[in-house]
Parts: sequence; structure tokens; C-alpha cells
Amino acid sequence: MDIPIDVIAKKAILAIIFLSVLLILCGALFFYLVAAFELYETLPFAIGVVFSVVLNVVKVMLLKRTVKKVANMSSAQAGKQRFYIHHFSQLGLTIAVLFIAVTAPDHIVNVAGTIIGLFTFKLAMHLMQIYAPKDEKLPDAVSVEEGDD
Repeated sequence: MDIPIDVIAKKAILAIIFLSVLLILCGALFFYLVAAFELYETLPFAIGVVFSVVLNVVKVMLLKRTVKKVANMSSAQAGKQRFYIHHFSQLGLTIAVLFIAVTAPDHIVNVAGTIIGLFTFKLAMHLMQIYAPKDEKLPDAVSVEEGDD
């Protein structure tokens, strides 16, 4: 059974948002236990997580768009090039977000919150794969076979 990419993207975005809320609550609990719930510690952490989660949602939307474009391409080589471009643009966006988080004042954005929030993308993908019904499991690897050119 083929699952439409729109459904996968929607589930991924919901999983990322769920994980980010969970991270923010865990961060608030951590700061409550360690720093006697200092708001000046919790708020920058939450902003860092939200900042990286916005990036992760953008990544999912860009990935969805790339998959749709590659599916309509006739050449496998052009599809591979599209994915390479997509991968490096994602890397560039991640570097930009990390740069902004590092250069921003500590009372505005917490770098640790930003870095932890960046992991929600991968974690959400793994959780989607683990908890998906058997008929909705994604393949472990997608191979693009080269046609006779």
C-alpha cells in the first residue's frame, strides 16, 4: 500500500510538534528541579526549541516538495541531483539556525535548546517508523534504478 507523501509529511510535522512540546515540558521540569524555576532560564530554552522546530517543519515541507518533484522526473540522475541540492540546502538552513542561536544573547535563545530541538526531526522519523501500522511502514531504503539511457 502506497502512502501519499502529504499524509507522511502531516504525520511528521505533528510528531515534531508533539516532541517539541514534550521537550519544553522536560526542560521546564529540569529548570524547576535545578534552578528553582527561574523564568530567565526556562524561556530561552523554550525559544531555542521552538526556533529549531520551526526549521524542522520547514525541512519536512521542503522534503515533501522535493519528493513530489523527483517523482515526476523522467531521469534518475536528475532526481539524484535534486536530492543532493535538497540535502545541502537543508544543511545550510541548519547551519544558519545554529549560527543565529550562537550569536544571539543567552537571555533570548538558549543554544542547548536549539541543538536539542534539532534532533526532533530525526527522532520523529524514527518514532513514525516504529509506531506505524504494519501496512503503513516505510521502506528501509529507496533505490532509484537507472534506466537505459
